[in-house]
Amino acid sequence: MRVRPRAGVNPGWLYLCFASWQVQAQVKAQSCGSVVDAVYPGDLDDVILPPIDEVRGDAAYQCWKDFAEANRLEANAIDRLESSMLASVEAS
Repeated sequence: MRVRPRAGVNPGWLYLCFASWQVQAQVKAQSCGSVVDAVYPGDLDDVILPPIDEVRGDAAYQCWKDFAEANRLEANAIDRLESSMLASVEAS
């Protein structure tokens, strides 16, 4: 399920809320469907979330950004290593 914050809602705080079992249980209780369970946006209005914590939300959002940058750096390093290995094989 994809949850997007409304305007003015800290996305990191929302992620932390939905990572908790208490919020997940509420969302699962709202799901319906005959083959694949679905949750509709209006159903989520009834989910009780913990108080907003901007500091922790900002920290979670920064972790996402750091993780994305780490993945980019890792992919770049792997590409460089593979290019070097290929060049070495082609030179021999």
